[in-house]
Amino acid sequence: ALTDGNHTDEEIEVVIETAMKAKEQGKIRHLGMSSHSREFHMRVMEKWPEFEMLIFPYTPISEPDELHGVFPMAQQKDVGIVTIKPFAGGAVFRAAKRKGEVLDNMEIAALSVKKIIQNEYLTCTVLGMTTIDELENNLTVRNQPRRLSDTEHQQLGAAYGHAFAHLPPEYEFLREWVHAV
Repeated sequence: ALTDGNHTDEEIEVVIETAMKAKEQGKIRHLGMSSHSREFHMRVMEKWPEFEMLIFPYTPISEPDELHGVFPMAQQKDVGIVTIKPFAGGAVFRAAKRKGEVLDNMEIAALSVKKIIQNEYLTCTVLGMTTIDELENNLTVRNQPRRLSDTEHQQLGAAYGHAFAHLPPEYEFLREWVHAV
């Protein structure tokens, strides 16, 4: 599959036909799709109700478009949303290290998770972790107040602003997901 969503209707229909046969045979229970293209997600939801879940990038500086975006359409069509790339592919940690941010990586990660789970449209988010310490750090959010303080919001915005200013070429697609998701 192409992450940019450049699939023809015919290709998608072959996928759906194959998936529906597998579903009838009890081999799968649900059909979802992943893409880095917001327009592709919108097209899929409009044309093919067989898709029950979407997977796409979402960072703490992504802002849901409450009227015309992926989130309200998914809610209207009862499509689940799983987000990926909450730390901008690790760019926020690399940028913080270069810039000498006040926050360390664990603080950035915890604030990122805290901000992302405020989005009531999400079914879940997939966090990239490589150590038990990172897992435990991300779990600390469950015991914290649900909303970011003004200071936390500013710190997180600064960290991601710097990260997005220095995204590596392979993560440039994340810019599409900053505004009006």
